[in-house]
Amino acid sequence: MADVDVATMRSAVEKLLVGVDLTTTTIGSLRASLEKSLGLKAGGLESRKAEVNAFITEVISDSKEGKRKAPEPSEPPAAKKDKKDKKDKTEKKDKKEKAEKKEKKVKRDAAATQDLPEQGGALEGGLSPAGAPEAAALEAEALPAEAPVVHADADMFDPPSAFPDPTSDFLAPAKLDDTAFGATDSMFADFTDEALAATEEQDPLRSKIWAVSGAEDGTLRLWNLEDFSCPRVIEAHGSTVNALVVDWSDKRCLSGAADGCKLWDLRRGICVRAYPAVQGGCLCLASRRMRDGLVVCGAGDGSLHVWDVSTGEPRDTVPAAHPGGVWALEVSWERRQAATGGDASLKVWDMNGWTCLFRIDDHPGGIMGLSVDWAGLRVLVATGICGRDPRMLRLWDLQAKTAQMLSGCEDTPANLEVRWAKDVAVTGGWDAQVRTWRMQDCLCTHTYSCDFGRVRSIAVDFDNEQVLCGSSAGSLHLVDLRTDRVLQTLEGHIGGVTIIRASF
Repeated sequence: MADVDVATMRSAVEKLLVGVDLTTTTIGSLRASLEKSLGLKAGGLESRKAEVNAFITEVISDSKEGKRKAPEPSEPPAAKKDKKDKKDKTEKKDKKEKAEKKEKKVKRDAAATQDLPEQGGALEGGLSPAGAPEAAALEAEALPAEAPVVHADADMFDPPSAFPDPTSDFLAPAKLDDTAFGATDSMFADFTDEALAATEEQDPLRSKIWAVSGAEDGTLRLWNLEDFSCPRVIEAHGSTVNALVVDWSDKRCLSGAADGCKLWDLRRGICVRAYPAVQGGCLCLASRRMRDGLVVCGAGDGSLHVWDVSTGEPRDTVPAAHPGGVWALEVSWERRQAATGGDASLKVWDMNGWTCLFRIDDHPGGIMGLSVDWAGLRVLVATGICGRDPRMLRLWDLQAKTAQMLSGCEDTPANLEVRWAKDVAVTGGWDAQVRTWRMQDCLCTHTYSCDFGRVRSIAVDFDNEQVLCGSSAGSLHLVDLRTDRVLQTLEGHIGGVTIIRASF
């Protein structure tokens, strides 16, 4: 393990864990600290990351279970006897005090009962105003003074009464039968349409900046980009999150992984629906409305699937859209057209019958990402070919089937976003560089080199020239391209951050 023996590694990890708050510390940060304590360069353990992470996890688990905790020295018999005598005395004293309190309470109850007929202005139910304070005092005495007061945490987006516990696993609550109860139970009053509509009007999500990230650890994390907190973590999948679509107006999102596609309510952190399993897992997704619209899924076996987003019922299936798997997908819901890629082919489909309108081959390494200018019929395509190759990033004219090269990338620019109205594109790649491109002449206008290594995912704020980048170490970095500075680093994921969606 980077030429360090196991005993030395274990000793170093145990020292690092002293005084560390494991609820706020990530394995990535522990690994970085371990490299420093062992005298290694930054990233010195990167080649053995999986092994080191497993080792750190094992040591943490052992520490929690106390497997290496030294046994406590046994007490001498005399000390044990003294301790037992003190305990017996304390128990006897407590029993005596309880008996005295009970006796006093009985006497007070008897006295209060005798006084009731003589007091005027009795309240309904037989308790007089004069007797009310005394009853309150008895009630207060019945509760121990040291009883803890439990406060429920407020829901992240809505008043706590409007939604159930966000950590619960159940789906939407069943509708109550008003005719069976005579009227809606007051316990569920906050689930009425009026209450939900009121909370929607006060929803703070509409006025804040948010991002959702998915990673190799299978989790989704919701980030508040105003205070850089993470108010919601969802254990979404059993493996890497490949795809993510967010409806910010409705606060719902779709996620895809090897175990399928799921619809989530971000307010409550619950799964609203799981969609039918697909061969090879879900690699990419597209959707617009997440209550009454459609969802398109690109699968690992090269098929395309269309479901009703609210019911999960299948609408269409294209069995062999791309034999190498569908890794990239973009849909124009107004035109009813979809662009897909994954193997060496770029295809544009008419969704009314799923006939192929355009097909362009010759994408070595497969298509990793794409963005379509539907008005101008242009497509920016990134491929997975390794090394410096002019076919790595190209802008295609769909009608002429001609391409312009965007040169400069030293490795796969796997992530891209384009604002076609301004002809500006941003890419992030395996060469640890974020580049800005002018689409009119396909020239790179700015390059930022990332100290955190390979860029695994991006979300771009074109107006403020900022990019939120996902790294292989599980961290997110907000980069200002005007000043070439990292404004904020967000920690939490374990493993690479594979996808980010943001509302800037």
